Amino acid sequence: MYFGQAFQYHLRMFSKRDLWVLVTIAMVYAVVCFKAASPYRLFPSDDTTYSNTAYSQLWHPNPKPVYLGSVNLTKELVEPFGGSALTAILLQSVLANTALLIVLGLVLMRLGLSLWFQVLTLLIFVSSPWPQVYHVMAGYAPTAALTCLLMLYALIEYRLSIDAKKACWWLFGSGLMSSLYLLSSSSAPLVIGLVMILLFAEQAMKRFEVGWSPWILFGLPALLAVIPYLLIVPMDWFTANLESIHYRDIARKMGWRPEPPAFLPVQTFYLYAPMVMLSLPVVGALLICFWSKVKWPKNNMSLYCAVWMFLALFFGLQELMPFTKMGRMQYSLFAFVLILFAWSFYKLASIWPKSGAAAFAFVSLMSIGWGLHESQHFLKQRQALPHLLTESYEGYKLYVMRPDPHFAHIAGWLRELGVEAVTSIYHFNDIKKKSRQPVALIVGPTGKNSGMSILYHCSFNDFDLDLDHVASTLGLKVVKEPYYSGSPYLMPEEEVCHYLMRPHEAQISLVF
Repeated sequence: MYFGQAFQYHLRMFSKRDLWVLVTIAMVYAVVCFKAASPYRLFPSDDTTYSNTAYSQLWHPNPKPVYLGSVNLTKELVEPFGGSALTAILLQSVLANTALLIVLGLVLMRLGLSLWFQVLTLLIFVSSPWPQVYHVMAGYAPTAALTCLLMLYALIEYRLSIDAKKACWWLFGSGLMSSLYLLSSSSAPLVIGLVMILLFAEQAMKRFEVGWSPWILFGLPALLAVIPYLLIVPMDWFTANLESIHYRDIARKMGWRPEPPAFLPVQTFYLYAPMVMLSLPVVGALLICFWSKVKWPKNNMSLYCAVWMFLALFFGLQELMPFTKMGRMQYSLFAFVLILFAWSFYKLASIWPKSGAAAFAFVSLMSIGWGLHESQHFLKQRQALPHLLTESYEGYKLYVMRPDPHFAHIAGWLRELGVEAVTSIYHFNDIKKKSRQPVALIVGPTGKNSGMSILYHCSFNDFDLDLDHVASTLGLKVVKEPYYSGSPYLMPEEEVCHYLMRPHEAQISLVF
């Protein structure tokens, strides 16, 4: 009862008009995303195994019980209406991203940004291809991003709160969200560690006048997640992840140690939001030059500096300590970067009202237009091969080869088309001779670098079948089509690929 009353009291801080606009945008976004991704076909990905985990196995094979539990809950919601497990996975992703959008709007309101600044920032988020990546993959990133932003939102309220008692509750709430974040993403320890460093620095500057209470309030709830980790999760899981982070696993499997590009964290953000990443340092530099002219409400200036420091440390540590799944890790802070972006322009507009607002509108509209184009293109990629097969090869019986490293993922992607397996291209040729209906064999990328896929940390063995030569010998025809597991928007999911930002043209072959 107390928390319900506190929540209602907190909502009264916001304008009803702003809240209605936020809810409307969120509802439209959820409906459009769900419709655009239907019928739902997961992209080829090794994450699909996590989405079929029962409640009793939430800690295995990967300890992300918050994500896995939410998937199971959505399964129970859609089953009475005839929905499948895939429907539940899509619904979970859309709902998590929608909730993330709502929290983003609440933070913008809390910082005092005008309605137009809020709306344009929200539209930058919904139009970006980044959220769409997790509408075509069974990824935990939206759930992790939501719990991360809730943690940071509570910290913002803690910093802005005037009442000491309420500030303590917000800090405790942030710690509680950090425990959920820790149970949602393997990248959480880095972000939570940075938060604790900044809390320590803040208290050190105040000469620890409030004692150890901030550490206890933030850290105690986090133990709720740490203790189950230590008791339940096997130590070999941590060892395997450390090897993956340092590329030892790739070197052992493939015989080479990949080197990520320089400034990889910045490149990843630039890939998904180029206008934001280009303009953010410019507007930040302008604010530094005219810092004395900016009007800051109480506590806002120190909070703004803390946000910049937090993101600078995050990017810097990621550059020094390369991680796998760069896209998923950074998505947790995508909304937070947009908050800094809008907040910076808003402060610039306080110095030059017309010029600052016009510059923000120009950059935002450019980003929205680019994002809509790229999101539409990316969603089409997911359906490209299924559409090709249903439209140009209608009536064909489809097969895949078991020796093909991509065999299981292609078969899962095209499950509803009734794909069957053969042992070799020679086996397929025998079937073709006896079949009364047209048949086609689907073969994943072959030759050198065919193992360069986001699947399994880009460590597939190259499929060295000389497909063109064998097909020619058997009198078979080969047609090559794009295979979008090499899409640039999917490559940051596993930054160990040499071809990050410039993926090789992975092709899928149709033999008939």
